[in-house]
Amino acid sequence: TLFRSAQNCRLPALPTILKEQLGVKRTEIVIPGLPTVWRQDEMNIAYGIDHMLSALDYYKEVSDKELFDVAAHSEKSAEEPFLSIVLSCSTHMPYTKDLDTTFTVKDPSLPDSYKHYLNACHLADRELGKYLNDLKNKDIYDSCLIIIAADHDAHLNLLGMEGRLKDCLPLFI
Repeated sequence: TLFRSAQNCRLPALPTILKEQLGVKRTEIVIPGLPTVWRQDEMNIAYGIDHMLSALDYYKEVSDKELFDVAAHSEKSAEEPFLSIVLSCSTHMPYTKDLDTTFTVKDPSLPDSYKHYLNACHLADRELGKYLNDLKNKDIYDSCLIIIAADHDAHLNLLGMEGRLKDCLPLFI
C-alpha cells in the first residue's frame, strides 16, 4: 500500500515543489494527534515536510487554540521562506457541546449538533485570525502563501442537516 512504501518514495507534493522551485527553506506541519496516527511521520517524509509538531510536543488536551499557538511560535522568520501546515481539529470533534464559550447559536430551528458544529467553526475561525495577525505582527504575512483547505465535508448526516445544506468543500487561497 501507499503507507507501507511511504518511507521509500517521494510524492509530487506542495512542500517538495516549494523547496525545489521557490527556495522554501523550512516546511513544517502541526498536527493535533500523535505522529504515528495515519503514519503521519512517514507520510511527511514522502511529502517533503521537514519538521513536525505533534501531541508529543505539547502534552495536553489539544484544541485549535493550542495548535495555532504552536504554529505561531515555531521557528519561522521573515528572512527564510517557509511552509507551515496546521491541521485544525475543532470541527472534527463530536458535536455534543460548545467549544467556544463566547459564541452561541440560538436558532431553535437548528439541530443541537449543527449549532455545536457552527460554534466549533467559530472557534477555528477566531484562532486562524489570531494566527494570521501573529504573522502580520512578525512582518512575514505579506510573504506568505496561505491555503485553507478541508480533508472532508461537514458530514451533514451527523449534523442533522441532510437536505438542508449543500454538501461541498470550499477551497480558499
